[in-house]
Amino acid sequence: MAKNKKIAIDADGFTNSQGRLFELLLRIKSKKSFNNKLDNLREEFNIPKGGFSERPVDYESYGYKSFSIPNNWKKPNDTTLFQERINDLLDEFKISFLKTFPQLVYWVVFYDTYILPNHIDTVVLKDMVKERKKSKKYNTQHENYAFPIAVMISPYASKNDIDNFITQKITEIQILQRKYKEKSPSLPTVRVRGSSKVTKRIQSFYGKKKPKEIAKTIKEEFDNSNYDEFYVSKILNKYKKKIE
Repeated sequence: MAKNKKIAIDADGFTNSQGRLFELLLRIKSKKSFNNKLDNLREEFNIPKGGFSERPVDYESYGYKSFSIPNNWKKPNDTTLFQERINDLLDEFKISFLKTFPQLVYWVVFYDTYILPNHIDTVVLKDMVKERKKSKKYNTQHENYAFPIAVMISPYASKNDIDNFITQKITEIQILQRKYKEKSPSLPTVRVRGSSKVTKRIQSFYGKKKPKEIAKTIKEEFDNSNYDEFYVSKILNKYKKKIE
């Protein structure tokens, strides 16, 4: 087994969750049992032990995006079985999530190259206008410029993953917002005014009841559940600043 296998990184400034995914790839790569099983799979499907040494011609320029099946690979008659064997390997080593990123897996199988592209994460930013244009059924009349940007969240993303992603990607998000702002329906700024009667009633409990108790009272008296514990606390804090 070659000892100089290269792990390529196609990202500047990993998010926290990407760092964990990359660490997982490093650990899998170092497992002798995984490498042995991987080479057994390669042998079964006419792939050299350790993978093909020659990379795609534009690999140095395009990295992950340059992937292509080696020209000298003798393709098996049963490609379904080939994919099943790969899936079995991923399942065995509890990395089934990689099935979502087949190209990443093929880099490992064919070239023994481990790459974590910038777009693979538990939270992903998508330019939906750009994504929809890739579809053969794309129709500009159906373009939704009200929500042209999507933050896609994996079921396994934690609150910290999401918070960290937004913090690190806020510049990219704002660039996309500016890009589509002129095409998006305008949203006038409106100052929301709460019911003065409800607000005054909440203020009357200042220093007498806890926000949770006040919210319960307001719901009973005004049949209004919009004033939850958080909102009641907000009103009381404003009132506190006003009277002190």
